[in-house]
Amino acid sequence: NIPTMAITDLFGGLKDYVMQAKHITMLNSHAQNMLIEDGLVDASISQLHLTGNPAFDALSSLAFNSKDAFLAEHFSQSAEALSQKRLVAHADLHAYVDAKTKASYSKTEAETLDELETVYAACRAVDAAYLVRPHPSQSRAFYASWVAQKEDAYLAADCPLHAWLHHCDVLIARSTTVSLEAVYMRRPVIQWEWQKHTDMPLADMGVAMGADNAQSLTEALRKLLNDNKAIEKLQNNANNMFPKTNAARKIANLILSIAAAH
Repeated sequence: NIPTMAITDLFGGLKDYVMQAKHITMLNSHAQNMLIEDGLVDASISQLHLTGNPAFDALSSLAFNSKDAFLAEHFSQSAEALSQKRLVAHADLHAYVDAKTKASYSKTEAETLDELETVYAACRAVDAAYLVRPHPSQSRAFYASWVAQKEDAYLAADCPLHAWLHHCDVLIARSTTVSLEAVYMRRPVIQWEWQKHTDMPLADMGVAMGADNAQSLTEALRKLLNDNKAIEKLQNNANNMFPKTNAARKIANLILSIAAAH
């Protein structure tokens, strides 16, 4: 008869089991609906609470040095040239969950190269510099070799993640948690091949722009680099879906209330 609580972090997971905790916390209402639809939670078993995720609490109060200082520290040889450019961040991802089969899908080297070339071409089309960051499990040497052959392409593997997001003008990503962190920071995000990533439905929620081919990627990039109203729309949707409240405090208060009632 000990009270139990499960803290869910994102939007869902693999099906075929039901959480048995008496209390379950959710990221937001969209995540709650997805968890219910997937059969992962049962409202007859659990009380559901919309608290947010404590892992993202700090993102609303980060402080950063100036863009020039950031570039001088992490891209010293190209800092002057980069200071005159719009900067496009690309957070690459080595694998993701297939929306249809729910099985993990790993990109081949050829697919990774194709994605790099597609995103890079979109950056060139809008005269922006390309700053690519591989996933920690991906080979930095592979990316270093690739950017060395490209004009206005840079490896962003070692600079601090959140400073990189803050100083770049747009992020392009798939279903990596980095894209959700950018949304919490109210940075413009383009979700690449968004229909494949129902486990991270940022474009579906309207907090990111979706792109599924080279043309739509270039169009979305051009829009977010030149249309403040488009950015404001994403930010307003983010304010509704992911309000900047303290999730840790909400969960702590919930634990206290459960303990007091037990």
